[in-house]
Order: sequence, then structure tokens, then C-alpha cells
Amino acid sequence: MRAIPTFNATLGLAVFGVISCTILLVLLNKRDTQTKTYSCNDALHQLKELQNQLNIQLRNVKSSLEAHHSNNHEQNKNEVLIARADGDKHVFSRILGTSEDNFTPEQVIKVADRVALDQIREGGLYYTKYEKGTGANSPPVVYQNVFNPSISCMFKPRVGETYTDGGKYLCDPHKLKKLPHKCRLYSFGSRLDLSYEQAMVDHYNCEAFTFDPTVERSAIPKDGKIYKDIHFYFKGLGPINKEKNNFFLKYYNQNLTMNTLMQITQELGHEYIDILKIDIEWSEIGALPYLLNEELQHFQSLKVKIIQLEDHLCCERDTFRDYWLPVNTILHREGYYMFSAEVNQNRVSCVEYAWVHKSYFLDQF
Repeated sequence: MRAIPTFNATLGLAVFGVISCTILLVLLNKRDTQTKTYSCNDALHQLKELQNQLNIQLRNVKSSLEAHHSNNHEQNKNEVLIARADGDKHVFSRILGTSEDNFTPEQVIKVADRVALDQIREGGLYYTKYEKGTGANSPPVVYQNVFNPSISCMFKPRVGETYTDGGKYLCDPHKLKKLPHKCRLYSFGSRLDLSYEQAMVDHYNCEAFTFDPTVERSAIPKDGKIYKDIHFYFKGLGPINKEKNNFFLKYYNQNLTMNTLMQITQELGHEYIDILKIDIEWSEIGALPYLLNEELQHFQSLKVKIIQLEDHLCCERDTFRDYWLPVNTILHREGYYMFSAEVNQNRVSCVEYAWVHKSYFLDQF
């Protein structure tokens, strides 16, 4: 049964060769009717010469490509790509230029460092190129396209309510139980959507301190303890200077109590924060630059391991240059790597970002 298709294939090739040779002979004899009559052997010789010329050209192209690949090998190893989740090891192998299946945390940090720097640099280029852009070049699109996760955590669960912006992403939360102290969460902005804070208390044995000056005082018990280890305070995060919080105050149009992170931690007697969640409706534009500049030394002493931020992108383009680029640059310089970025489910002009400090990623508590 197998001989028939083999015979048919052989016969087909033979017929094709005869037809091709005949056509070539006709063309050659038509071209040179007054000088020479070509045989089938002459036609085959012409085909062989043409094949040799093509092979030479192909070898030249291949050599050029190999030289280009060699010259850009180091750059290709650090291309702005990274495995987005555990299991994408083939992607990581291509970035590092290795066939290994297992990667050390140090290797992950090395690639993430290059990716983060490239994104900060590209962010500056985006601002310069699309300073007056609209539509596809509008601020939300620029933010979302430029700043993406540069590192992958082994586990990245969404904790809290799934279908609202109350839930947040964690990086390797199993490590929280390995800390030499009880996990401490500072949560700024909640409007009493405490699904995230409750999950952190119930599942990771954290103590949560939540702050929000916009909540009705009648909704909070006098002792401020609203659920097990969740403590509530009527305070907002930001510099005391109200002019620097004009976005927040303009939005609520009311007189709110604002405190710096240093003031709050000193008042509560806290020397460390493990997780810092900031969801404060535009006020981050004033609070974060103040925290990472005027209070940087104090921020460093708190040894924050994970930062979760809802960033609002509705403001004027100057915020990209004066706020977002400096914030990303300082966070990277301080050892923070973005591990999550997603568009807010309730408002597409907002993006939920999360960073992890390299010491936590490397188990250096």
C-alpha cells in the first residue's frame, strides 16, 4: 500500500523536471536562435550556476545576521521583556541567554534592574515626544504603555474583594509569616471597604492601621478598633502644606486633617512598616514626592517591603514630568521593583501599581 504514493511522487518529480527543462530550453533557444541551439544538459548547467549564485548570496546574508546577533548579544540578553508569572521560564532563559530552568533570585534582580532603568529612560522619552499628545498619546495610555512590571514573584495573589478596586496584589505573601516580627500594614484610603485589610489580618496574621479623613465619624467606634487587629484613624497622608495637596482638597472641597508619614509613625510609636497601601484619590501627587524627598531618610528607616499604589492619571501632563518620573526613579534607586500593574476596574484613567523591595524578594529580612 505504501509503494503507490512513493511511485506517484517519483513520477510527479520526473514529469516536473521534464516540463521545467523544456520550458527553459524554449526560452534559451528563443533568446539565442541565431547563435546557438541549447540541449537539456546546457539548461541543467545554467540552473546549477544559478543555484550556486543563490547559495553564495544566502551565505552572505547568514553571515551578516550572525555578526549582527553577536554584536547585540549583551543587549538582547537584557531586552525589555520578563516572565510575567511563575512558569514562563523559557522567556526568562531567552532574556538571560541561558538554557537553565532554575534561576537564582540574584539573577531575577539583575534583569529587573535593567528593565526598570529602561522603563524610566523610556518614560522620559515618552514625555518629550508626546508632551502635547491626545488620544493614543494621552496620559493614561502613556503611563500604561511605559511602566510595566519588571520582576515576577513566585506567587502573586489578589487579596481582598476581587471585583472592586479594594483588592490588592501581594508578592510572595508566604514570606510575611517568616518575618521576625508581626506583619504590619499601613493602609491609607479605604472609605471603609476593608476587604483587603480583613484578609491581611485573617490570612497573614497582620496588624492593620487604616487612615481616612473622609469617613463619617459616627461610623467608627470610639476606640478606633473596627475589626480584630484593624485600627482606624481620621488622618490623611500628605504634607501639612495644603497647597501641595490641592488635588485632594479640591476634589473633596472640605477641610481635612493631613499628616506626614513621619508624624503618624512617631505618634503611634512605630519603627517599621511591612506593607504600605496608598489609595488616596489624587492626593498621592503631593504625598509621594514629599515622602520620597523631605522624609526620605525616615522612609528608609521604616524598611517598607511592599508598596501598593492606586495612581490617578487624570491630571495635567506636567504631573508626568514633575511627579511620576521622579517617583519611579527614586523608588528604583531605593531598591523597589514593580511586580504588578493593572488598569483600575472602576476607572480606566487609574492604574494599580505594586512594588517589592529587593531585600524582601531575596529573603533578607
